[in-house]
Amino acid sequence: METKFKKMREFFKTIVFALVLAFLPQLLQAGVNITISSDEDIIDIDVNYPSFKKQEVNIDGKTYDRISLEGAGFLNKPGFPMMPKVVALLDISAQNIAGIEVVGSESKTISEFNLLPSPSKEVTVKDGKLYTRDVYSENREAYASDSFFPGMLFEKGESGIIRGESFTQIIFYPIQFNPFSKEIRFFSKIRVRVKLRKESSQEASFRKVGNKKREVQIASFKKAKKTLKITTTDEGIYKITYKDIKKAGFKPTKIKTSTLKLFNKGSECAISILGKKKKYLKKSNSIVFYAEKNQNEYSDENVYWLLWGGAKGKRIASYNGKAVNDISSSPIFFNETLHFEKNNKWVQTVPREEGKDHWMWGDYILASSQGNGTKSVDFDLEGLYHAGSQVVTATVALLGVTTDSSITTDHHTKLYLNGNLIDEFLWDGENEKIITTTFDAGFLSAISNTLSVEEISDQGAKYDAVHLNWFDLSINKKFTAIDNTIKFSFSKTGKHKFNIDGFDKKSVFLFDITDPRNPVKIKANKVKNSDGTYSFSFADTVSSDKTYFENAKKGFRKPSTILSDRNSNLKSTPKGADYIIITHKKFKKSSKALADYRKKEGMIVKIVDVQDIYDEFSYGLFDPQAIRDFLKFAYENWVPKPFYVLIIGDANFDYKDFEKSGTKNYVPTKLVYTSTFGPTPSDNWFVSVDGDDELPDMAIGRIPAKTQEEIDNAIAKIIAYETSPASGNWNQNVIFVADKYDSSAGNFTETSNQIASLLPITYTISKVYLDDYTNSNNKVDIETAQSDLIDEINKGAIMCNFVGHGSLEEWAAVRESESASGKNGTLFSVKTILSLSNSDKLPLILTLDCFNGFFASPDTECLAEEMITVKDNGAVSFIAPSGAGYNWESEIFGKEFVELLFDGNGEKVAGVIFNEAKKNSYGKISVDNINDILLFGDPATKLNLPK
Repeated sequence: METKFKKMREFFKTIVFALVLAFLPQLLQAGVNITISSDEDIIDIDVNYPSFKKQEVNIDGKTYDRISLEGAGFLNKPGFPMMPKVVALLDISAQNIAGIEVVGSESKTISEFNLLPSPSKEVTVKDGKLYTRDVYSENREAYASDSFFPGMLFEKGESGIIRGESFTQIIFYPIQFNPFSKEIRFFSKIRVRVKLRKESSQEASFRKVGNKKREVQIASFKKAKKTLKITTTDEGIYKITYKDIKKAGFKPTKIKTSTLKLFNKGSECAISILGKKKKYLKKSNSIVFYAEKNQNEYSDENVYWLLWGGAKGKRIASYNGKAVNDISSSPIFFNETLHFEKNNKWVQTVPREEGKDHWMWGDYILASSQGNGTKSVDFDLEGLYHAGSQVVTATVALLGVTTDSSITTDHHTKLYLNGNLIDEFLWDGENEKIITTTFDAGFLSAISNTLSVEEISDQGAKYDAVHLNWFDLSINKKFTAIDNTIKFSFSKTGKHKFNIDGFDKKSVFLFDITDPRNPVKIKANKVKNSDGTYSFSFADTVSSDKTYFENAKKGFRKPSTILSDRNSNLKSTPKGADYIIITHKKFKKSSKALADYRKKEGMIVKIVDVQDIYDEFSYGLFDPQAIRDFLKFAYENWVPKPFYVLIIGDANFDYKDFEKSGTKNYVPTKLVYTSTFGPTPSDNWFVSVDGDDELPDMAIGRIPAKTQEEIDNAIAKIIAYETSPASGNWNQNVIFVADKYDSSAGNFTETSNQIASLLPITYTISKVYLDDYTNSNNKVDIETAQSDLIDEINKGAIMCNFVGHGSLEEWAAVRESESASGKNGTLFSVKTILSLSNSDKLPLILTLDCFNGFFASPDTECLAEEMITVKDNGAVSFIAPSGAGYNWESEIFGKEFVELLFDGNGEKVAGVIFNEAKKNSYGKISVDNINDILLFGDPATKLNLPK
């Protein structure tokens, strides 16, 4: 076992070394010859392309030229000419480059070209399924320009670090295009000289460089051996009783009251201890504290930690507010901004900006040729104060979801409050619109108010669709408690007397919560009113904005949970791990089978409960950032440094369950903004921890299971695949599958053939191309194509590659109008999985499409999920995008992956090849693709290539 362990450790070192070697300046890329001059402070890069490929395409009746260079990507700036770009990777930090200059080139100008504009991606929903199409539209200014685009021959691209080794991209543009003269300038040769700083010789460039580290947040308090974890969901004053502590498994009589301490998000919070003051807790004692509402996109649940022992804890101070002399005023109302929002509808692709809200109030408001559209929402304003001439400020957030480039403004909106027009405005595009307006307070009432948003169909757009997101009202309110609770802020300077009525209880807690972690208890005067209710008054001096919270004592809130915490000590683990499994406590037992199997191979394996990660890296709060911070901490501090990460458990983007699906977020994913599809699930984000680049520093995969049975299915397949595969030559078979030709999206058959051409002749290639199943009437025999594909998969194959259109659940949907049988059909889908019988001949599936890996839907299982978790059959590994992309990007990544898989150089591990393919594609494809192309299954799976 020890010998095997040492071999495995050497294997890991080899992997890391391979990653580093890929960046050496001697690397030859297609069309790129990187040479090093004899001068250690200079790197010469030669870009040589004797020719380029030209393809004529017709878009909406207009003819364009698409030009490409072997191994190159494209400068994808929607609406601008689609220009090839060549990427050279150097193993040096950008800071080590003193300058870059062109020292030689050869070019020629060629006439009569009209280059294709770069497309944008349009995502639509039909029959509840996502579909995409590429939209080609010229940017008027760009195509009217009488200058060569993009203008520069080269630029410095992205820089970053992979597992301690730095890299920098140099991007070349060997073809320039003048849209006005319809000429291209083709540079068949370019020599660029990279000058290094004197202290950065070529030898020095191989050294590790300093990382730009994001400081990992950890709790600033040290949890005691005995700690209570307390969760709250709403703002308010909470009480923990003697019985609560006892029920959690502790002996309250052993707790020294003076040492009780409460923490939230790393800071100590002051508390009060009610009952008789004794050295140790008694039955009459209870602990009172003020809890804030947790404000983040992941959870409304806040977490507090109660511990004891050692130093004395902070206590809530008190202030006597009964003294009412020298009062400057007795205000009869206060101003409050009320927020109204309902998150009923997820809008995926807009707003087209990072960090924006995608949860809307409901369905969009639609104006069209059929008429105007209106949405109305009702609300109450308990405690509203109105007297004389007062003005109310309203802020309304809208989201435009339609755009028409042929008109100046897309949207004409009117806002009404209780039937009164309060604003009217024009605006444009698929954008967020936040409008602030004022109106007479007399429009409002304490109950039964209505805000209406009307879209007017008069701007010339075919459709004008807008969502209501939220609205705020800044109103004046009475000092009256509602449900025995009131919270208010006051900023006018001076000493004021506040009179608060509306309590039906005679005992209250009144806090100054201006500093919510250090509230001050205020003693108030009490008056019993003739109607049996109680009023309370107090005086306070205000020099800046102050906030107060008053609550009846019998209205104390009870925490959602009070549990004994277990110490996990992830930050003090003396020994690291090669392989980390992150899972939910429900799945730890099922995960053990795979952990034990990898241990037998010599790996150091650690199973980590995701709740322990929250407790140590986000103060107990549910937050994907904690997972990344944990992995970054392990990467930077553990020995050995982890290489493989497997997440076991499903996730969904509805973190707060707004849609009421009840779907559990066992191990959450991170929604990363993408330009083509908006927020998209990305596990890649968790392992991009070294440097500021998006490339993974560990190999990560996920078994997106919802049940123990699904986990058992996936793990059993992985172990059987590696230990007892079927005999015969099934693993010499490779299946290539392609969608029907699409003039706007690409020639999928040609892309597939390009990728298939990279295989050695020793492999047997099977092709299922929809173009081959299309008759002279352009109708597809989808049923026969599906049957043939199932037969090929059931024969067994080392890999199955699909190129084309995809949705969450399927490949190549064919509508009844396109089908030879007149029926809707798909080439492959989650329903088709039931027809598979390939249990001991499982393929790795590589899908170069859209959405097959969107595993974070709360109510739909994507194809990748089903193929990994189905019992016996399906796939051992599944590589798929969670978002949308372009066919040319798919081709680049597909070629890189297939070339690495079949290069004949030793054992192939799924996660290693996957990371290598991303690294080799970096700069040629968008960052979106780096983030959203995901690996499902175990990243440590050793692929069953022929020996």
